[in-house]
Amino acid sequence: CVAGLCGNSFIFTRASVGDISTAATSARNFAVLAGTIGFGFVGGAPVGAALSTKQLQLPMLVSLAVIVVNMGCILALQETLLPKDREQVVWRRANPIGTISFLLDAKFLMVFAVMAFLDQFT
Repeated sequence: CVAGLCGNSFIFTRASVGDISTAATSARNFAVLAGTIGFGFVGGAPVGAALSTKQLQLPMLVSLAVIVVNMGCILALQETLLPKDREQVVWRRANPIGTISFLLDAKFLMVFAVMAFLDQFT
């Protein structure tokens, strides 16, 4: 549950970068985003190893602090999509049954969903 809540910050980041980017700056902005994520993957392990020399729980506590700051930044983030580009939410379609009916209508998505489900058991 916590991993899903904290791991989804990437979705908000990509959406924000996509909203604020123009056609000319989109590739550069997404490259910077990918670079920072790569830097985090490469630099995170040595930082965690260095922190664990002092106390074994210290990398976990520092990670928790970073996640709390990250979630605070997400909650404080203003809407980046311009009002003219927003669509009205159709609450009738925003439900699990609507998603399943969409999957059943698209044959490729149905096959993909079955394969993804079966992949959980390998």
